[in-house]
Amino acid sequence: MDCADYLTSRNGSLERPLIAAHHPNTPEELLPISPARMRLAFDEMLANQLYLGLLRRAMRARAARSSPATGKLTNALLNRFPSS
Repeated sequence: MDCADYLTSRNGSLERPLIAAHHPNTPEELLPISPARMRLAFDEMLANQLYLGLLRRAMRARAARSSPATGKLTNALLNRFPSS
């Protein structure tokens, strides 16, 4: 069972929440805490988190560019202090 099947089995399809959000039958369906809007908010946040996870994985997979230390910056900083 993949993620979409699991969510559909637990929460039903997106058809009803989308219809309720775009064509509400009652004033309660306009409230931010209505089940349809909560479901849409959950799905949006889940999609966002899944995408961020993929992005993080892709960034970790890329090798960082190395820059060899020459000591130039360290020496410039140390030369600003009075020697004892």
